[in-house]
Amino acid sequence: MKSLQRALNALGYDAGTANGYYSSTVTAAVKAFQSKAGLTATGEANEDTIGELVTKVSAKISDNDTVMKAALTKVEGMQ
Repeated sequence: MKSLQRALNALGYDAGTANGYYSSTVTAAVKAFQSKAGLTATGEANEDTIGELVTKVSAKISDNDTVMKAALTKVEGMQ
């Protein structure tokens, strides 16, 4: 959950503090991400959402950004 929050925050979606709770703030961030990505905006971090999130974060990180790579690895594990 913290990795989901960090990834959304890194992409500019306000998922709040990475505390591991799926709050209304996280739901709103997921919905906003889904809407912009052309997915059905349910607010649930389903397989399609995680896959698209991984793609977007992968495109954003640089080769030497170890923090984002670690977050990406954890998010990929959610698939």
